[in-house]
Amino acid sequence: ANAAGPRNMKLYSYWRSTSSWRVRLALAMKGLSYEYAPIDLLPLVGNTTELIAEELRAKNKMDQIPVLEFTEPHSGETMCLTQSLAI
Repeated sequence: ANAAGPRNMKLYSYWRSTSSWRVRLALAMKGLSYEYAPIDLLPLVGNTTELIAEELRAKNKMDQIPVLEFTEPHSGETMCLTQSLAI
């Protein structure tokens, strides 16, 4: 990340998700590094949302991916962007 950019980025993603692909592509095009946190959606076939990891659910109450978590450099606040917001 550059001096003014976000820090400690972590992407919660599923490899077959087209939304996740777009986020990974944008991060790569910008040259931004991030930690990849894979989420296995296959057990969720049949809408069994109780299998969603609590860590992800705490970041996105809608149980959707991708979720991009980062530290805002000016305030130091940890923020999450979700599919339903800015990414």
